[in-house]
Amino acid sequence: MAELVQISNPFKIRTCQGLGNYALDVHWDDGHHSIFTYDQLRVLQPPPFDRPSQKSPLAGAGQAKPWPLKVKVADGRMMVSWSDGYDAIYTMDALRRDCQCAECIPHHH
Repeated sequence: MAELVQISNPFKIRTCQGLGNYALDVHWDDGHHSIFTYDQLRVLQPPPFDRPSQKSPLAGAGQAKPWPLKVKVADGRMMVSWSDGYDAIYTMDALRRDCQCAECIPHHH
């Protein structure tokens, strides 16, 4: 049987709160600060397990944009329940890697 190896996640969220009605404001334990727009989070959202080929939709013309109904940070993940019924789980690693702040953007290229 294969050995299970626990990997420690160096990234932890200190606080996470809505910023107006367009973004989440994330403050990390190491002092870093990220803002993720709802559209950005929807693009980053992994597809549902039961529909792996389906990307989460952004609002189309005439549709209201989805917004988070509930955000929970626990066990190295951020869980978001969206107003259109999608539930997403984001890892801290993925969120930090996709941060678009002025400090992180040069490291993405």
